[in-house]
Amino acid sequence: MINVNELFYEEEGLGNEETVIFLHPKILSNWIWEEQKGQLENYDCIYLDLPNHGNSPPMDTFTIKGVCELIKEFILMKIKPSFKKDKVNLVGIGTGGLIAFELLCKYPEILDKIIVTGISSPEDVGFEKRETSMVNIFDNTKKILDNKPKGFLTKAWLANYGFSGRFSKKMKFSYENISQKDLKDISFEALNYKIPEVKDVDKGKDLLIAFGTKDERVVNYSSVLFHSKFPSAKCLKIDKALHMWNLLEPKLFNEIMVDFIKEGNVFIMIFFGFSIFYFF
Repeated sequence: MINVNELFYEEEGLGNEETVIFLHPKILSNWIWEEQKGQLENYDCIYLDLPNHGNSPPMDTFTIKGVCELIKEFILMKIKPSFKKDKVNLVGIGTGGLIAFELLCKYPEILDKIIVTGISSPEDVGFEKRETSMVNIFDNTKKILDNKPKGFLTKAWLANYGFSGRFSKKMKFSYENISQKDLKDISFEALNYKIPEVKDVDKGKDLLIAFGTKDERVVNYSSVLFHSKFPSAKCLKIDKALHMWNLLEPKLFNEIMVDFIKEGNVFIMIFFGFSIFYFF
């Protein structure tokens, strides 16, 4: 079991009224917030590396519930004493979004605004057994990749996320610094995540669930499912956006994020570049 003080993080801003903690997707690390770093002048920002990722040490077994407890301790023991407000804002993508959702369900009293995007759950119709098939895919993929030239996996994931080559070194670092066991275990955990019992349904008014139409189909379905657990939450559908739209459309992402944290709503105009977004 790792100690909360061992978690690696970068931080910006000191003494602002609002604090935002950023939680990255599986396999990657806090570098994925590159387009958010330096852009939020009026916020104390904390960019964590999750356990088993980046520069944070590993847990014996990575679980969303376990990481949830660790981050709760991080908030209460390491960060909260310096807050001007007694709550923290969370922003999470993918597995980071699932961890944020777990925190919201279990410990709503320590959270202010919560923004999640790119989340998925096996509770979707037609996806109940997908975690087993995905583990088999990982096993088969490993056998294929063993015979591929160096850098193949990095290029494949860059293409999958729609990234340009400027992220290749960081993507390469992420994938070369995670073991095959962790890759499989963490992916299985994310694929197998089920929504816990909701402690405070009214807390949904402080939740924004966003998803892009070009993200995986299961993410689109799951976002609607998660919204059903918190009917008062805002659900934002973004036309043409991919999984990592915080990097690909950072101005849009940052304005939505700041609007929601400040006002609990989104006031940006309907058209922004090639993206169209709306609540339902």
